[in-house]
Amino acid sequence: MPVIEFKEELQQRLAILPIVDAFDRRRKENGLLTFNDHMSIAARLVSESKLNHSDDIGLIERSKYKVVLLDEYQDTSFNQIKFLSNLYGNNHPVTAVGDPNQAIYGWRSASSETLDTFSQSFSSKALRFNLLTTWRNDNAILDLANVVIDQISTEKQIAKLTARPNAKTGEVICAVYDTQIQEGQEIASYFAKQWFDKEREKLPADKKSTFAVLVRSRSQIDLIQSAFGELNIPTDVVGVGGLINTPEVADIIALLRTLTMPESGTALMRLLTGPHLNLGARDLMALGSFTKSFARANDYSRGAQLKQALEENIEIATTADEFAAGSIIESLEQLLILTPAELKKYQKTPEFTEEGLARLRKFALSLRTLRRNLNGSITEAISEVSEFLSLDTEVLVRDGWQNGRKNIDRFLDEAARFQKNGGSLFNFLQWLKIAQDAEGGLKPAEVDVRSDAVQILTIHAAKGAEWDYVAIPGLAEKNFPNIGKKSDNWITNAGSIPVSMRGDYQQLPSISFENFSTNKNLKDGIESFGDQWKSRKAMEEMRLAYVAITRAKQGLICTTSHFRTGENAVAPSRLFQLFANAAVNIAGASVIADSEIPDGINPMKENPITAPWPKINSAVLKLQEIAALVDSSQPYTKEEVAQLVAKSNDDEKIGLLTDLQMIINEIKVKSNKQDVILPTRLSVSTLLYLANDPAELALRLRRPMPNHIDKYARRGTEFHLWLENHFKHPALISWMSYLIKIQRSALIKTHH
Repeated sequence: MPVIEFKEELQQRLAILPIVDAFDRRRKENGLLTFNDHMSIAARLVSESKLNHSDDIGLIERSKYKVVLLDEYQDTSFNQIKFLSNLYGNNHPVTAVGDPNQAIYGWRSASSETLDTFSQSFSSKALRFNLLTTWRNDNAILDLANVVIDQISTEKQIAKLTARPNAKTGEVICAVYDTQIQEGQEIASYFAKQWFDKEREKLPADKKSTFAVLVRSRSQIDLIQSAFGELNIPTDVVGVGGLINTPEVADIIALLRTLTMPESGTALMRLLTGPHLNLGARDLMALGSFTKSFARANDYSRGAQLKQALEENIEIATTADEFAAGSIIESLEQLLILTPAELKKYQKTPEFTEEGLARLRKFALSLRTLRRNLNGSITEAISEVSEFLSLDTEVLVRDGWQNGRKNIDRFLDEAARFQKNGGSLFNFLQWLKIAQDAEGGLKPAEVDVRSDAVQILTIHAAKGAEWDYVAIPGLAEKNFPNIGKKSDNWITNAGSIPVSMRGDYQQLPSISFENFSTNKNLKDGIESFGDQWKSRKAMEEMRLAYVAITRAKQGLICTTSHFRTGENAVAPSRLFQLFANAAVNIAGASVIADSEIPDGINPMKENPITAPWPKINSAVLKLQEIAALVDSSQPYTKEEVAQLVAKSNDDEKIGLLTDLQMIINEIKVKSNKQDVILPTRLSVSTLLYLANDPAELALRLRRPMPNHIDKYARRGTEFHLWLENHFKHPALISWMSYLIKIQRSALIKTHH
């Protein structure tokens, strides 16, 4: 019953209001602002200046900017319009450029109506001009875009786009396949024809054709990426959400979560089954059984602590290791603490293998060390974790020295940006979780269109970019148009703001409860409001489809499959049917949808994909083969190399042999002993090198290289600077440094 559901939502809303109030208070007390705060405060400041302070801010800004151009105006929110109109309204020279058909940010109060209400917002007599020639799309793509415009313009007439002079026919394909796997493979095959074109390969990078797959839901990315991988076509998953799903970055995040979030058992599982530990199924089962057994026997779990805190209204402050009790992360710690007899007591069937237990204990010791060192910056933590997992070597073997580190470096850039704003490692990991689950709520990444990879990204992130060939997969019922996990209708969702409290309420469906005298009236009113809200959301999905279509220049393939992720068949969506029906009358368009919806269950469920586990890496096998060949080979002499060079006519082979000759000469020279004289003054670091490895010190003195400054040295330097600033006495510090050096030297002598 809508009325009962509405009542429950109201009760939930009332329950969370104190939490919202406490959060706002805490935020303001600590001087923390959201982006919305920044925008609303700025808008309020300009408005108050105009009302109470003779418009002093507006006068300054208008004197600076004689003419104002507002681009992508359909994406402006209510607060942004309020801010801009108070600054530049009342007939100041302002031009707003936008496309109401591309208004896809309704969730942040941007509206397709903003262009229509421009004159009203800016209190000016604005002239309106239509720019209808598109210089991007070929005819077939443009014709399909105009079909979508017809759907958007059901309430008012919207002018259609026209093609540029001498535009080509272009290509549009609408296709239905059996499974998502086949859908991904067919998209990859369509792109491959253009990707491996001989003429394309001759062109420089900036002249080559570009490719993109625009998804409505990121759940399909993995299968599409795998399909391109099978054809050896590189891919680039754009945005934070895509970046954190790459294997090397996912491993870094998994280890960081294991170190800082005691309940992140799924993150630990990735590490346990990955190449670093490579645990088998038996040891994984043994760890799970041990964890449950230990938690039951000791009633020592996070849930129990939390329950106690809530019941007794107390605050519990514990370390990360203590708070991990009852999780598999805590179990690793117990494997180090428990005696063999105690461990036997908690072990169930199956028991740990000897090798598996040794690996787990070694890993637990490593986690202890890493946790102690997590007191630096976010980027330092990422670098340390990456080094521990040997990811540099892994990615260089996989992708080569030119591209191997690109994902790790991009991830470090994201971390540095987050860190610059004062964020902690824990906050960074929480932010990544949001990016993974709901990237639609984050600022879309700025897309750098590339020709060296097929780019895979969400449609929202693609706005403003263009590619020669574009694929739009997943045009299935409930996926695109997307109905969302839960409606943002404020009547059915306590997390949404009531329409009457929004600044853009005039552009939204409304409901007036004063008009309802009976439950029946209320029920009808709620249902009517819900239908209007759904209709508005459906129109936004239609505009999103328009954005996706118009990203393509030459070729567009729109696809779906009978079977998605569930067991039963899913019908093609209303959007796909619209495209397929229109394609019949569009030159250059074709439809591949001969097969009927099949009976039975999803073939992917009936015959799931199987593969050996742990996965065998062909690149690693090849390297092992090469290494074994090198080990079994006999080294060439200098004379033999000279003979090979003289006999060969192959320039590449001669170059390799010449390099080999130079290496042999260098090794021979290195075998000659050379005396290295110690300097008259030695630093403490040099003394330590002399004590630990004289040969290494000789090499450093013979060929000086910049030293890596470890964190302890940095701490020492920072401590010295603090002492100098505190006591304002550099001479005292110099004397103390001298004493410390003498003490260290004495310790080294005593050690030897």
